[in-house]
Amino acid sequence: MHLSYHDRSETLSFESEFNTICSTLSSNDALLLIANETGREYLYNVKCCRLIGIHRFGHDIRTIEFSPDFK
Repeated sequence: MHLSYHDRSETLSFESEFNTICSTLSSNDALLLIANETGREYLYNVKCCRLIGIHRFGHDIRTIEFSPDFK
């Protein structure tokens, strides 16, 4: 995935067995959330390019976003 923010760009390399449906970047550019077609979401720390966690939802995901106040 290619990230472009604050006049910089980086490529974050990750593997998924299934197609990516949607992704979103947090307002402070620190976190990237990626959802695939099976309802699995991957949370990445963009600053250090590390996977923080994986969450499996019991349903299809169509859109995702971070809450403005992070709650």
